[in-house]
Amino acid sequence: MILGIYSDQSENFFNPTSPKIGDEITIKIRVPKKYGEVSGNLYLLTQKNSNRYKHTPMHLERENELFWYFSTKFKLTERYIRYHFEIDFIERRKKIKYDSRGVVKNRHIEDFVIIPEFEVPEWAIGAVYYQIFPDRFNNGNPTNDPVDGEYIYDGEPIRKKQWNELPHPTKGHKEFYGGIYRV
Repeated sequence: MILGIYSDQSENFFNPTSPKIGDEITIKIRVPKKYGEVSGNLYLLTQKNSNRYKHTPMHLERENELFWYFSTKFKLTERYIRYHFEIDFIERRKKIKYDSRGVVKNRHIEDFVIIPEFEVPEWAIGAVYYQIFPDRFNNGNPTNDPVDGEYIYDGEPIRKKQWNELPHPTKGHKEFYGGIYRV
């Protein structure tokens, strides 16, 4: 397992953070030195419903004792862009992909997304959000509970769980207990 690689869409790795069409975009990724010599590519997908990525080499921008920081720049000409990274660990003869969820292993790629002209409200920058799932509080009407396989969520059928069952550690978001609705 390769750990310590990192990129996100904060100002440390993506600039400008609220791009407009015509802006020059800089995208960066951090790679630990402990894995040996590397090279990097940014894979850009510039058409909304396409699977053809444009490969853009990344260049070593700076380094410190622990990490290399690679970057690339391009002019934003599209209304919607998806991207992920491919890192070539030369000495290990291994290539990995890195996307918005981290290192890609045994799953499909979930690209970072650039939506030009999209502005985040000032109050939301740096805010912490909590999402409460009332489904788990009280099952006031079992007649409206979902049933196993009632619909597909995140590529799999949902599952109805018994009240005393614990959520699955990685698939809990696809499980439902019924709850909170009172008649």
